[in-house]
Amino acid sequence: MKRYAKNGRRYSLGYSLYCFISAFLFLCMSLIPPLLDIVLPLNESRPILPVHPGYYFVDEKEYFFYIFWHAVVVWEIAVTGIVAHDCMLLTYIEHVCSIFALGGFAQLIEDTFSITLALQIALNTVMISITLLQVRIYLLSQDSIRHVLYTAVI
Repeated sequence: MKRYAKNGRRYSLGYSLYCFISAFLFLCMSLIPPLLDIVLPLNESRPILPVHPGYYFVDEKEYFFYIFWHAVVVWEIAVTGIVAHDCMLLTYIEHVCSIFALGGFAQLIEDTFSITLALQIALNTVMISITLLQVRIYLLSQDSIRHVLYTAVI
């Protein structure tokens, strides 16, 4: 089971890292035109690539970096929810696989404990029979109603 738990942890961490890094890199593609304007300037500015289409009621050129960081934070929060759901599903799948692997040892467990379980069942049957015989003998006495009521109260 520990092997499956380690696999689930490794897959979850790898998947989380991949999702967060790829989301951040995808969002950083909006920074390419402003960076190229600094590194390789043209006679005119390159058009701004918005992270996602939306109208913020402000000038997009003037507030580009504020809009960009807002988009980064919002998308990382959204990716967090998606990654949490997917990692939980992955953990459930690994847990089920470990249970099935454990079920493969069912015959070994049954062979190991079958003799002791048979002895316990035989001893319990004998003890219950003796106890019922004692109850039957004791119910013929005068104090039986008092003991039955005392036992019922407890």
